[in-house]
Amino acid sequence: MLVHTRNMAVEAVRWTGMNHEELISAFDMEILDFGYNEDVYVGDTHAYPGDYLVKAGGEVLVFGERQFKAVFTEG
Repeated sequence: MLVHTRNMAVEAVRWTGMNHEELISAFDMEILDFGYNEDVYVGDTHAYPGDYLVKAGGEVLVFGERQFKAVFTEG
């Protein structure tokens, strides 16, 4: 099956393990759960440092770096 992404702008933040305030300001705090050390959870999904959190269509999704760069372009 061949699929295409829609041309739309989305909010994206790369999780560094230290940029808590950036995540809090970009996304609804109710969906984020900060664990110990560098852990952050979006619902049941664990985001690791280097992962991207993307807000699209009212949802926050987690993408690994390779996935993110394959789907999104900056600008």
